[in-house]
Formats: sequence, C-alpha cells, structure tokens
Amino acid sequence: MKKTFIKILFLSALIGGLAECRKGEDDPLISFRSRKARVAGEWKLTSGSVTGLSTSHGTNPVTTSYTENYTESTYSYFSNSGSQSGTHSYDIEFKKDGTYTSTQKMSTTITGTVVNNITITTSGVWNFTGRVGDYKEKEQIVLKETSRSEIDQTGNQITTTSNTIGGKDFGGEHMMSWTLKELRNKKLVVYSKITESDATSFGSSEMEMTFEQD
Repeated sequence: MKKTFIKILFLSALIGGLAECRKGEDDPLISFRSRKARVAGEWKLTSGSVTGLSTSHGTNPVTTSYTENYTESTYSYFSNSGSQSGTHSYDIEFKKDGTYTSTQKMSTTITGTVVNNITITTSGVWNFTGRVGDYKEKEQIVLKETSRSEIDQTGNQITTTSNTIGGKDFGGEHMMSWTLKELRNKKLVVYSKITESDATSFGSSEMEMTFEQD
C-alpha cells in the first residue's frame, strides 16, 4: 500500500512537471521532447494572415487598412487602395546550434503579366526569450538576421526591408519576435504584433502563421 501511494505521488509530480512545460496557449499538454528539439528542423509555411493599418499624421489624416492571406503556394493582398495576388513560398530551418536560414519566394501577376518576382534568402541566429511581462520563459523566440540577399526576376540584387513576414528593422538590424502559440511535433504556429510611429504616420499590424514539417 505504501509503495502504491509513493508511485501515485511520483506520477502526479511527473505529470505536473510535464504540464509546466506547456508555454503556448495551444501547446500539447504533455510532450516528452524539449522545446528546443521541437523548434529545430525544416519548416514550410502552410497558411497564415497579416492584417494592418496605417494612419497619416496631419490635419486631414488618411487611414489605409490591408489584409494579406497566405497558403503553401499562394498569397493575396487586399486594401482600401487596391489588391493583388500571386505565388508565394516560405521555408525556414532552425538549427540546434542557434542559427537559422530561410528562403522566401514571391511572384506577383497583374493582368497576366509578372510585375514582381523576388527571392529572399536570409541567415541569422535565434534563441528563446526569458520571462518578459506576461510571457512565460521560452514562450517567444527572437530571430536576428546576419545576412540577407534579395534577387529580382532579372537576377539583379535589390535592397528592401519590408518583405520578410513578421519582421521589423531596428537601428539597421532586421529582427523578428515570434510568440509560439502552438509548438508540437511537426506543427508550429507563431504570432507577432508590431506597432510603430514615425514622422509621417502611425501603424500597427498582426501576423499569425502556421508552419509544418514533412
């Protein structure tokens, strides 16, 4: 009887400890793999969306709102000033040594003519955050780019800073902060919210993306 009671206490403590490993709101209740092991690997974007708005400063402010929708192979963009669509793919690999690489391809077609065809390749470093405000330890990851290449349809190198999903430039460095809403075997759901203001406008955007592994 005493041994049975001890076993029950041990199992209760074990299950409780595993439950504490749950960080994201949609994480599995119990996982026998570490969060780092679950993040590491090759991921492909399968669905997602970005919504945002920007309001100009001044006596006659103008507000522009937009929505971007993504599938594994397409994207669409809608705003109160126009719309467009095209093909899209986004692959990212997280390595256990704290580095990552990504490839994003986007092609826009308007009235049957390709007007934009960009391939963005990046590499950098990533890590979990600690406990920040209401966020739990390891509930978020930060990605910092250390190299970036953008090639257009003619093979020329171009320079932009606005195409990588969920990213923001700070002091010349391109950073991404992702909240891990769901982290499980072969599925990763990330969320990001950005609010910014400059001399001409105020804007905000929210992003949620689902990545999967083969």
